[in-house]
Amino acid sequence: RGKFCPVRSVLARIDRGKKHEQSVETEEMVMEGFALFDVTQDEKLEDAFTDCLSCALSQPATLFDEENKSGVAAEEANDEDNGESEEVDAELLDAAMYECDKICAECAIMNGEKTNAQEGTMDDIKTEYPLVHSTVVQFEDIAKQLEPECPHKHGKSLTATLLGKVGHLQMKRSMKLQHNLSKVVMPEKKVLEEWLYYSSIAKIPYSMKEDQLTEKLQRPEYKSINLIDFSLVDNFTKQELAYTLVEDTFRSELMVAFRGTSDFATALYDAEFRPRKLKMAGGESVWVHTGMWAVAKKLWKKLSPYLSEHRHEYKFLTVCGHSLGAGVATLFTFIANHYQPLDAIGKISCFGIATPAVIATQNPEHHKRTISIVLGDDIVPRLSFSSVVALFSLASSIFETVPGVQNLLAGKKTKSSKEALEKIVGMANKAKQELSSQLLPGGQIFHLSESMDDMKNAEILEVIPHYFKQFVVSPRGWKHHRLDLYRLYLATVLSE
Repeated sequence: RGKFCPVRSVLARIDRGKKHEQSVETEEMVMEGFALFDVTQDEKLEDAFTDCLSCALSQPATLFDEENKSGVAAEEANDEDNGESEEVDAELLDAAMYECDKICAECAIMNGEKTNAQEGTMDDIKTEYPLVHSTVVQFEDIAKQLEPECPHKHGKSLTATLLGKVGHLQMKRSMKLQHNLSKVVMPEKKVLEEWLYYSSIAKIPYSMKEDQLTEKLQRPEYKSINLIDFSLVDNFTKQELAYTLVEDTFRSELMVAFRGTSDFATALYDAEFRPRKLKMAGGESVWVHTGMWAVAKKLWKKLSPYLSEHRHEYKFLTVCGHSLGAGVATLFTFIANHYQPLDAIGKISCFGIATPAVIATQNPEHHKRTISIVLGDDIVPRLSFSSVVALFSLASSIFETVPGVQNLLAGKKTKSSKEALEKIVGMANKAKQELSSQLLPGGQIFHLSESMDDMKNAEILEVIPHYFKQFVVSPRGWKHHRLDLYRLYLATVLSE
């Protein structure tokens, strides 16, 4: 529509970079549209964890049962001071310098120039491509819109990329995540099985044809699930999104699962991500993701008549989804429970996987009956208009006011460049984002942290939405968005 959109360009560039990315990690990084859902890997997962999946899909519903609350116990608080230190950690500085070296080396490659980067650095660059390149170009697009007359767009874009990298380092070292934003929890086995259950239901609408959908539901683990209604076509102009409406006769549960971002048309919904202000009946303001709100309202109008007619036949009514589907499910639940409630339907529950930044509200009631899980470095929950622009604005300020930044970005190892890096590390977490309209994921949120390579030490955090306030740059940001990796994480933790 001609509006400035900071992420539209990077989504398109990721699509163009598919072939190169697949050549780097053929088995792991196959893309199915923009959903980052690897069908082949998911089939291997189902073969390897058949018993685990069957068990999860045959458990009684307890996650949203008010009479039988599932346990998510918090570990005892640590009395040690875990606030930020005024002094920049030397190890963090070394890691930040290495990230800066990679950025400088890749920029040299992009410009057809020679680079003195070491072999190990070059290997890491190949692994991360096209992330850094896409991010730099993304921030250059932002610079053209925010500062059209600025002669230093590239330098500021490099600074923003470095800030995002440093932000990721700080996040991984728990330097920016204060104790009031997160706590380590120990979900009971039945809770993890419920998470895996809804992650499996969210996979159903990824079928692109009716025969694929029918074949999927014929698997033994889906024996108690019956298909009631479905739409497998995404139509951007009509604001429609693929979904499946199913019942689980064993659990007495009616479920709607919304598809994630599976092609370029639905990616445009993601791109329309400026916040929209809603006025609630009591006068309070709530901000929502413009594109997903339109889709959620259209689906509510379409599905609410059936839900009203048949709600009394089931003990539970739940909506779920992955990626864009999780965002729509969150807003669908907000409509049903708060914006346009219907007595015949009552309260519904929501389970989101990789939930995007879709809502900004000061009312804790709006987050109830919604659970979201976020895997590792997943970029989508941190991707909002406010977070991207705030990071670039801070980068612009640093580039203009901190001496030595240009030497640093040119790969020169001087006293001023080292001082500039230390300044950047110290400022990376100081982007002020106090806007009431900044969109964040909704609900009770759990961060599935630690690497996929060390499941025995997997750590799950219960976090508040502001945990995902800051946009960070990670080489695994898009990879960790894949639904099959969420299912793999949960299945592996349960098996361990």
